[in-house]
Amino acid sequence: MAMNYAQENIYVLIFIRLFGLVSMIASGFIIRDITRKLYNRLGAFLKKVSLTQSILIVLSIGDFGGAFFVQFISSWMVPFHSQLLGSVGSQQSCVAQGFLSTFFYSLSGLSNASLA
Repeated sequence: MAMNYAQENIYVLIFIRLFGLVSMIASGFIIRDITRKLYNRLGAFLKKVSLTQSILIVLSIGDFGGAFFVQFISSWMVPFHSQLLGSVGSQQSCVAQGFLSTFFYSLSGLSNASLA
């Protein structure tokens, strides 16, 4: 039995959002791990932040934001009149999604390049 186009789109959207969620969870764990090593329970600063740790935090923030705005939200911010499955946004939300995804992925890419 062949699937129609709408069923295939649903599966693709589910997989994209699932992979985005996994990426956000992994980036959140990296951010949490580095910040826990730097602070004690009372909020006092334990030691200086190394350059590598600060770049990894920025890289993880960029990856988290990029995965959220591109993969997890994906078609929700697309204008409603585009007839795309799951589109409930407007032209302004689409422009905002494009700006934020470009910002976070360029932040992630530049942080990755500075680690090299």
